[in-house]
Amino acid sequence: MKLNKRFKLIITALLLAVLLLITTSCGLFNDYPDYYEIFGTVFTVTSDGGKAIEKEVADLLSGKESLLSTQISSSDIFKINAAPAGTAVKVDALTFSLLELSAELYASSEGAFNPAVYPLVRLWRFSPDTFTAVSQNYVLPSDGEIQSLLEICDYNDVVLDRDALTVTKLKEGMMLDLGGMAKGYAVRYAADYYAERNLDALVNLGGNLCATGSRTYTIGITHPDAASGYPYFAKISLKNACVSTSGKYQRYYTVDGVRYSHILARDGKPSFSDVESCTVISRNGELGDALATAAVAAGAEKGAALIRKYNCSAIFILENKRYFTVNCDEISFELTDTEYKLYE
Repeated sequence: MKLNKRFKLIITALLLAVLLLITTSCGLFNDYPDYYEIFGTVFTVTSDGGKAIEKEVADLLSGKESLLSTQISSSDIFKINAAPAGTAVKVDALTFSLLELSAELYASSEGAFNPAVYPLVRLWRFSPDTFTAVSQNYVLPSDGEIQSLLEICDYNDVVLDRDALTVTKLKEGMMLDLGGMAKGYAVRYAADYYAERNLDALVNLGGNLCATGSRTYTIGITHPDAASGYPYFAKISLKNACVSTSGKYQRYYTVDGVRYSHILARDGKPSFSDVESCTVISRNGELGDALATAAVAAGAEKGAALIRKYNCSAIFILENKRYFTVNCDEISFELTDTEYKLYE
């Protein structure tokens, strides 16, 4: 997917800010890496592997995008969304595995992570093709519109046939979206590609990170309040693991002074939970990516329980300048904004 010019400039600025912070136990990298546009965002690699392998990985990830995108007409997800109810759609093994993991997470999160919520994402104009169309005169969806779409946003109404590798929607109008885990999968896949070649690397796809090799990286967790004066809320160490952050500040719009986030709760409306952002550290990028989204949608208590269930680590930034961590005892954690207080 091509980025529009304004969005590209914003992402590039954010990327450079992140790269200024990234260090390793061997010192600061001297050069900014090249970047590629993949999955609707910016892909970079910090590595000594060279430009040729970097291009190889970027091309491979573009191939993954061609399977998982909601916008590419030849993708598996696009075909599922376009198919009539009751029609079995044959998909790639990768697509099927992510949809299968989604089914498990949908159940364990009690619907906080829901790939079938895409009709509501479009209604609220948070999909890639509708978000830029929001204007000052935007009228919020009515309760009736929301309720009518909730009826076709139950992921239990998706039938997965492992033997045939097919996906069948049971209700007309259902649409799926793997955006909540695709980028996490992509950085883990890219890091594995470097690991198989015994190369150190830090892969970054729109803020989803995965490190592999002998180096320990220091990365910044973006501050959810841009007006705070702090570019980062905290710094953490990262070695042979993936990091995904989901937050209400990442994509939103404001109507009549109220901020509406792209993360939708189970009632079909933008989440107003007590979690401003959740950063998950895991060995499995797609799992961590999905858990971060689910934690923001579900709230602190249920989100923390979900993180513990999957034995991942997480940093929760809450409203009212509070934070807490889950399973972070072995992770170097340095609070940058010291006005935040530990919530226990």
